[in-house]
Amino acid sequence: MMSESQSAHSQERTTICQLARLGDLVQMLPLINRLKSYFKINLICDNIVEDWAEQLPGIDGVHTIDTCLWRKIATEEDLNVPQVIQKLHADIQAISNLASCSVFSLNDHPVCDIISSIVRSEDPYGWVNHRLILLRSYLRAIAKAREWNRIHLSDLWGYLAGCPKTELTDYRLSEPKERRGRIPLINQFEMNPQRQTWAFIVGSGGKARRIDPKVFANWWKGVPEDIRPNCVLVGGKAEKELARRFLNASHPLAERVVNLVGELSPAELLALFRTVDLVIGVDTGPLHWAAAVGTRVLGIYFGDAGLHDTGPLGNDHLILTPDCNDYPCNALLAEQCGYKCLTTYAASGSISGLLSSLARSDTIRDDYRFGVGLQLFRSKRTKEGQSYQLLGIRKSVPEIDAFTTIVRTIFNLSEPTHLLDNRMYGLPDIEPSDIHKNILKSWSAAAADLQLPRTIPNDKVTRAKEKARQILEPICVDLIGGREMITPKEAAKCASY
Repeated sequence: MMSESQSAHSQERTTICQLARLGDLVQMLPLINRLKSYFKINLICDNIVEDWAEQLPGIDGVHTIDTCLWRKIATEEDLNVPQVIQKLHADIQAISNLASCSVFSLNDHPVCDIISSIVRSEDPYGWVNHRLILLRSYLRAIAKAREWNRIHLSDLWGYLAGCPKTELTDYRLSEPKERRGRIPLINQFEMNPQRQTWAFIVGSGGKARRIDPKVFANWWKGVPEDIRPNCVLVGGKAEKELARRFLNASHPLAERVVNLVGELSPAELLALFRTVDLVIGVDTGPLHWAAAVGTRVLGIYFGDAGLHDTGPLGNDHLILTPDCNDYPCNALLAEQCGYKCLTTYAASGSISGLLSSLARSDTIRDDYRFGVGLQLFRSKRTKEGQSYQLLGIRKSVPEIDAFTTIVRTIFNLSEPTHLLDNRMYGLPDIEPSDIHKNILKSWSAAAADLQLPRTIPNDKVTRAKEKARQILEPICVDLIGGREMITPKEAAKCASY
């Protein structure tokens, strides 16, 4: 945890290395908002998202790299070697000139670790600590049991900074840095001022996670005429064909649809999100940004987009997910089942009913009953972190609730403890199930066998793993049974990668 004395040295710098794309960038806001009170912040990110990174508050400098090129080095033989060396040398020189008192390596990837090691700091490998070991090993352990996870990625990143407790508004974005003359954009169009205005995100992060624009259009057309909201389409330049298909499916109401797909800069899109009443979509990246400016979202989640780890931050957002035992799954499993969840969304007449309720009133009751095959959640943010409440008939799963308490307790422990009375930590007094034991064993295995670049001194990694073991052991020993944690030799049998 950062001390008060650190706040007096606000000129010190810290560096965050985040090489993922749009959604993960804005999910850093809780971490950024905690760090900016103590440090000036450097951000290293992918050059593709530079314009978006510049919208983040509290960032003193944005430094980009070509992550595709860095990854190609390890996967392709046919490279223009002199050109690659020249580009990498420029990246390395720029990064090594960043002076930081600390570094946060947010991605479990060798490229992120190598870049983090290049940053010039007082302790070049200070980012390799027990918190990093516990976080990465937890994510690896939970990978094959994602339906058990209830810890949001943004809360885990806050833990990396030694801040396990959340602030209720730490996910919010400041005003967009620029407001051009076209903003607010929708004022130039003839819209009914007495009705709500909704923005539909027509695209997605991948074709396998894309809902047919015709389905989107039918949901909107299914809202009764007297309350049907104004409609704005947004998306990237590559998604103009999807917008055209939405417009075709909207006939004879296409003239009431404002098509801004491919027309907006990041700053303009954020300004637009501020002016609308609801943002609807599959693409989790733009949904996160809409939630960050304070606009309510209706997220359509399925496939590998997990609600509990990457749902929209804040209160009172609505999220639809498949009512499926395999959700969240992966691309291979989704392909094997023929993307049944997509069929469920396309066939569900209940979604137009939900949209009609939202058009009539902003309030959706806790006992709201949804149709077969889908589940409706409401987001909630507390001091403990981000969570999501299932509406309708509450399907409470005591085993998952208990496991969540165990995980939060482990992350809240900043130092090792040797007290084994679980009641002191607020742990549930339960008989652990086989799933509890298997996940905790996998977590222990992943922590023991976590691989880091060989350039990091072995004694540094050993000390970090040992402290992580000392934090895990008092709780895991009591729940799993036996006095010894799992050994690295057994890691391959348990850990999922």
